[in-house]
Amino acid sequence: MKIKNQLNKNIFEKKAIIFGFTKNIYQAAGLLKGVKRGVSIRHFIKILQEKKSPLIIQKLKMLLNGHFRNIPLFDDKLTLGTNQKFVSWIPSKKNFHRLYIANRDLADGKAWKNLVPQFAYLIDKNIDYDAQKNDPNNRLVYIPRKRKLGRI
Repeated sequence: MKIKNQLNKNIFEKKAIIFGFTKNIYQAAGLLKGVKRGVSIRHFIKILQEKKSPLIIQKLKMLLNGHFRNIPLFDDKLTLGTNQKFVSWIPSKKNFHRLYIANRDLADGKAWKNLVPQFAYLIDKNIDYDAQKNDPNNRLVYIPRKRKLGRI
């Protein structure tokens, strides 16, 4: 069983690398087909967080919704209960921030805000910081904090 798990891990890592760098959205959707959100989706998220990825907004929509042109991509089981619905992946603040920092120049701020509206404040904060950093009239000055002296 351990060998099978290791082989599956290697397969998903290779798929994730191709997913991250492909410029063909159909190929990206095909690579996600059969992935389970709780197990192997982390490889796909990790590669998007580390490198600049073309078509980042479309790829994140596929990861968030689990569908591409009304075709389900993930093989997760439905949640139990009377209202059975598809299991969804919602990025944490840390994951979204890493995705945004790695790929922010590949899409405009509106596209990022429409994708995940609950993290719009992170996008605004980074846009303001970039504007301040690139403004020649505005100099960021480092002011060291005062240290509290402890007992000896």
